[in-house]
Amino acid sequence: MLKFFKKIRQKLLAEGKLKSYTFYAIGEIFLVVVGILIALQINEWNADRKDRKAEFELLSNLKSEFLENQKSLDTTLAHHTKSVEGIRNLLSHFGPDSEAIVPEKFTELIQSVIYLPSYQPSDGVLNSVLSSNQFALIEDVELRSHLTRWPSLIKEYEGAFSFLREHSLRADAAMHPFFSPRNMEVSLGRGSVGPSRFETNQQALFQNQAFEAIVELMRLNTEGLLNRAHALEAYQKDLFAMINRNLENSD
Repeated sequence: MLKFFKKIRQKLLAEGKLKSYTFYAIGEIFLVVVGILIALQINEWNADRKDRKAEFELLSNLKSEFLENQKSLDTTLAHHTKSVEGIRNLLSHFGPDSEAIVPEKFTELIQSVIYLPSYQPSDGVLNSVLSSNQFALIEDVELRSHLTRWPSLIKEYEGAFSFLREHSLRADAAMHPFFSPRNMEVSLGRGSVGPSRFETNQQALFQNQAFEAIVELMRLNTEGLLNRAHALEAYQKDLFAMINRNLENSD
């Protein structure tokens, strides 16, 4: 092809057609420039196609991770809700004239103070995205902003849970003079050394104002943790919807 163009230029020069040669040279330069631009555009298109394919895979992985996290959060929310209900029920039995209740019910209510499951989401995919250049593949600015905010929301929840855990440990220690954890383990079918020989004194426990104050703090903090968990649920659902929207637009 280059030899062909060269022969045309030589022929025009040999025939003294300088004007035609000039127009031809300009046209040839124009074609070369157009060819270069087309090649650059094709390269850019190919690179963009690869980026969109990589983005689709990345979003698919994030979707799978958040889908599993949502299932985990649903379970945690159920536990938190049960804890709040149990603690409120436990508080209703406090007073100077309180009496003992059915042992199985008592164990169930005490367990709501001691057993505190926490939401622990998987974050392997998200951390990998946030700490690498993969993050730039996500074109949706709103989605990038929400993904960046997510780790700090989890830290806030974990901080609230740690604070609640401290109160739970205080409640656990405060009830030891009246109730042995061994008895609760036995009632739950987990006691390996048998029940304690000390009797459970429910009446003294329910008439203990200091213990009631600790349980009341537990209620306040457990309800606060539940509210944070619901906030995480709403935020996570928004993230899931954004990821789905971007995946659908990629099809």
